[in-house]
Amino acid sequence: YTGNASIADMQTHVKFLRLRMKNPKFYAAKASIDSIYPGMTIGVGTGSTVDELIPQLPSDCRYVASSIRTGQSLNAHNLTVLEFNEVDKIDVYIDGADAIYPSFVLLKGGGGAMTREKILATFADKFIVIADGTKWGQDFKNIACPVEVIDFTRSHVARQIRAMGAHCEYRSGFKTDQGHVILDVYGFDLGQPNQLELSIKKIPGVIDSGLFALRRPECILIADNDQVKKIDKDSDH
Repeated sequence: YTGNASIADMQTHVKFLRLRMKNPKFYAAKASIDSIYPGMTIGVGTGSTVDELIPQLPSDCRYVASSIRTGQSLNAHNLTVLEFNEVDKIDVYIDGADAIYPSFVLLKGGGGAMTREKILATFADKFIVIADGTKWGQDFKNIACPVEVIDFTRSHVARQIRAMGAHCEYRSGFKTDQGHVILDVYGFDLGQPNQLELSIKKIPGVIDSGLFALRRPECILIADNDQVKKIDKDSDH
């Protein structure tokens, strides 16, 4: 590069950093680093908030990706990436959420990676959610609950879901990393979220859903601009 080109590149990089540091997701992600220690095996979620996390992750840990996209990003940052089958445990799993209820029930899966995300969260010793303030306390009725299904059973599953009082929208043209399709579901009655999650999973053809009720996070980090609030599961919030 010429000298002028290098200066231009530096100016572009500085602008990029300034924009990133105005993003509350950056600060929520940054706060989660305090829970990571050398030698840990860390599960990494998928989504725009995790995109802010990955560049900040330390190089002295091992990482398990919840999606092909996340794995590619971790590799691009020269981090040690292992397959889930290669590790004995996940010390900490860090991910974002599409909506967070005050009871710590989550809706996830806007990016379609919720099945692997739920697996990693379930096996992790600690599950941390990072998010901006817009995700806290949302009305779940306005947020889709994605359900991953085997395409062969899609219509059957949709009928079963309608019988539960909800309605589905087929996510056309989308395939999960497992090669399945997604039904985005609206209108579930979340009065008993644990039972609802089990009921969804029992429908033949369902792989899993974006409802996280049986495995709730231990800690949620909510950022409002550059201020981060830590909410623990057992705290009075």
